[in-house]
Amino acid sequence: MGSIVHPATIRPAPGRLDGWKAIGAYLGRDRSTVIRWARDRALPVHRLPGGKTATVFALRHELDRWAGIPEALPELRPERTARRRWVAAALLASLAVGVRASLALRAGRRG
Repeated sequence: MGSIVHPATIRPAPGRLDGWKAIGAYLGRDRSTVIRWARDRALPVHRLPGGKTATVFALRHELDRWAGIPEALPELRPERTARRRWVAAALLASLAVGVRASLALRAGRRG
């Protein structure tokens, strides 16, 4: 015979939010707003059957996708940040060369 595990002792998965309040807190909204979004805007929530009221939970990656939040923001990727710095440096260098050439041409015309 297996041992009986009380539901309160089961830990939820790391990316799982249990209950309307937790889902609302994650999205920065109150309980009634996320309930309305689940009903009217297809907010990705899951319900566990049983009892008068079903237990609801959501997965963070599904909420992020629904809200249009990318999993890893491009600005935080080191390779893209380094590439942007090189592009910015190249643009500034070419601008400096252009300004210097323009000033040299003006000085040549005056003399």
